[in-house]
Amino acid sequence: MMAKRRRVYAYITSPKSVLILEHPEHPEAGLQVPGGSVERQESPVSAVVREVFEETTLQDLSSPIFLGRHTFDMREYEMNEEQDAWFYQLHATQPTEDSWLHEERYGSAEPLVSPIPFRFYWAKLPYKGTPLIAHHGKYLNELRVSGQ
Repeated sequence: MMAKRRRVYAYITSPKSVLILEHPEHPEAGLQVPGGSVERQESPVSAVVREVFEETTLQDLSSPIFLGRHTFDMREYEMNEEQDAWFYQLHATQPTEDSWLHEERYGSAEPLVSPIPFRFYWAKLPYKGTPLIAHHGKYLNELRVSGQ
């Protein structure tokens, strides 16, 4: 029987870029955008704001813009689960470095046994880099950027 998981994905944009993350200790995890699980009794929009903060520490962002919702069979990625996924775009309103490292230390408000290191960087839009893993790139080429 396949597990069912509710997930959110966040496309964080600056004027002409999108924020990409990679796992320095697990390159097999591929390139991703911030995201994670929707907790019990949590709305997807609340989950995306929480996940973005936990993974990036970014707080000065626009309200999430809903892009779409899809169900994915994750068995092709060797995960025995079906994902019910919501995709959002958030605009960064604070200046950041071009690239930075951050360790996620909390999962669902509880400390993680071992912090998860992430490396973040801004990629130019339209995105022409390495494809993102799994369904992380679902809306990558449909993002609204400033001045458009």
